[in-house]
Amino acid sequence: MFKKKIYQHLHQDKEYVDLFSQAQKHSDNPMEQIEYVRKQNVSKKHELMFLIEMSQMYFANHPTLSEPITFEPPAIENTLRGLMEAVNHMQKDLPDGVYEFILNRMDHFLIKCLESAKNELDQRKEG
Repeated sequence: MFKKKIYQHLHQDKEYVDLFSQAQKHSDNPMEQIEYVRKQNVSKKHELMFLIEMSQMYFANHPTLSEPITFEPPAIENTLRGLMEAVNHMQKDLPDGVYEFILNRMDHFLIKCLESAKNELDQRKEG
């Protein structure tokens, strides 16, 4: 009667799970793991997935990091362009909860980027 919406989580991709496991066994150093993955001649999708997951896990495992990370506006713009491209190519008919999950994790970052840029431009106009 009702069609259940199903989507494939990245951890259901056996090739990716194996790659992640091999990289973890290769080294404890995340930079060495990234280099290892890049030398494995894997798909760009898996390389990107690994880079994102490794970075996310590193921050999650080190919540006491306190130094701000600064990026130039072109780096932010390029990241957002890549993110928009990924969203535009996401699997069709995903449950709204998937988008809500992503939005809840990105909203603060995106608003902070916009506020910072707007404040700088406003200060230039005033000065």
